[in-house]
Amino acid sequence: MSDACITVDHVSKSYRVYHDRGVTLKERLLRTNRTSYESRLVLDDVSLSIAHGRSVGLIGRNGSGKSTLLKLLTGIIYPDAGTLSVHGRISSLLELGAGFHPDFSGRDNVYINASIFGLTRRETERRFERIVEFSELGEFIDNPVRTYSSGMYMRLAFSVAIHVDADVLFIDEILAVGDANFQRRCMDRIRELRQEGKTIVLVTHDLSSVEKICDECVWLDQGRVVDQGLPQRVLDGYRLFMENEQAAQLAGMHHAASVPPAAPEPPPSSEPSAPDASDPPAPDAAAEAAPSPATPDDKRWGNRKATVESLVLVGEDGLERHRFSADEPVTAVIRYALHEPLDDLVFGFAVWTRDRIRCYGTNTHLDDLDVTGLPREGEVRIRMPRLGLVDNGYAVDVAIHSRTEVPYDYRLDAYEFNVYTNRKDVGVGRIEHTWHLPGKERGTR
Repeated sequence: MSDACITVDHVSKSYRVYHDRGVTLKERLLRTNRTSYESRLVLDDVSLSIAHGRSVGLIGRNGSGKSTLLKLLTGIIYPDAGTLSVHGRISSLLELGAGFHPDFSGRDNVYINASIFGLTRRETERRFERIVEFSELGEFIDNPVRTYSSGMYMRLAFSVAIHVDADVLFIDEILAVGDANFQRRCMDRIRELRQEGKTIVLVTHDLSSVEKICDECVWLDQGRVVDQGLPQRVLDGYRLFMENEQAAQLAGMHHAASVPPAAPEPPPSSEPSAPDASDPPAPDAAAEAAPSPATPDDKRWGNRKATVESLVLVGEDGLERHRFSADEPVTAVIRYALHEPLDDLVFGFAVWTRDRIRCYGTNTHLDDLDVTGLPREGEVRIRMPRLGLVDNGYAVDVAIHSRTEVPYDYRLDAYEFNVYTNRKDVGVGRIEHTWHLPGKERGTR
């Protein structure tokens, strides 16, 4: 905990939802004793810790408590129970442009908004040109903000927020501002902040963004932490849960449509009937509605409708090895088993360095391969004419999943191997190239 930038310790938060709320002053006075409400628990005993320099994605269904947690961390609201702490200057991209005045110019609003984030006028002046350049407003910066389009408004607000030089950045569903080019620049800027060691907490329904920029993932549901860990594993568990929930909803709709009208029930007896000992206990509806507690396994997960029985890498002679030349052909052999009929299979693999830098990844869906009609057991082979990697140690992830990315079986670091080469290139992979030097008859590689 000493290295923690953000700590959330047994935090709970609830809101009052009023059913009989007066609108006018007269109604409020007349209904003083009749106002009723219910208390809705939004966060329920949440605890988590985020280390300095980590990028963490918060995922979950609408109403799971993600945005409420960010508002608590930024001090907009306060918890009913528990404690929170955040170390360092905070920049929050929750309500972009919250301090903008429509009748002031963009220039004036930059200074106003920057002061809300804690910058002095001199600090804002040093950043002003960069803010305007990033927002792409140019000559419009001196126009009143009320004349801006919604995209211009959001671009300016986003640009101010990311130039605060904060230690901690909170982002809530605002990565879709502007056009495609501006979105790309936003993602590039966030990656730069990661490299600078900033702590980032991101709330989004765009799961691909979590995979691209986050080191960890936290899954919230009904105000509780369901799982926390590597983004790949947590996201796959979330996808599996959502698919099961959708299947249950469709099954319920089908059952309701097919069940005939019920016969009239007899009048209730005055004596409560004793339960039959042979009857199974009634399930807890609340327990069924919530996702089952995850059993974290950072090396393997999935629903096991199909399984990866083994993975080996073999050389040209067909023999398994763990050391290959960068220029020799290599074949990955995946033995699989299907435990029920499946018509949406996708086989995939990815190569990583030992410190989890992705070198390459693909799957049968991306390569437009027909994966129907496979036998219940068999081998899938991936032949690579040459690895083209630099001298280093590597690991292979292998997966079987559906086309909607629900994991059947995902195995992390399923096989480890080393690559050797006489070349002294640095990086991950080797790009074929030729040097052409003046006065030389032939190029040098």
